[in-house]
Amino acid sequence: MSDDDTVIGPKDLMEVVLRLKKILTHFQFLYEGSTNESFAMDVEFKIDRDGQIAIKQALPWMG
Repeated sequence: MSDDDTVIGPKDLMEVVLRLKKILTHFQFLYEGSTNESFAMDVEFKIDRDGQIAIKQALPWMG
């Protein structure tokens, strides 16, 4: 892998973004009861060799 190689392609990146938004919206409502711009999540995910995205863990971020 060279310095110019991308780790995640545009299609996979957009899929990750959509899933992260869904996770944030779900947990934000559970923990805050409304939309709070300071609410954040700590999410671990992986993309396997076949391009499948798996969310490994999602926790509210307590900064």
